[in-house]
Amino acid sequence: MIYEFYSIDKAGRHEFLGIMPERRKDPRRITKKSIMNWGRLAVCDPKGEKKIYFFPRIVSDLPPNGKDRMAEFVDLRVVLGRA
Repeated sequence: MIYEFYSIDKAGRHEFLGIMPERRKDPRRITKKSIMNWGRLAVCDPKGEKKIYFFPRIVSDLPPNGKDRMAEFVDLRVVLGRA
């Protein structure tokens, strides 16, 4: 599972922020609020000043070409220099 994060600026435009992989093993800990908190921390918006939303996406473990699928996605923390 991955989450694609977007924000809406003051002009109403949607901006792609990045993708973060889900790494939690316990599904009881995965809530909309916890995902949004995680995304806000990654984009330096802990107070919730930006309009942020996300889309969950399911990623297969191995695509037909046999390569690691997660390697094809950009980790938001790497993009923002927080890895």
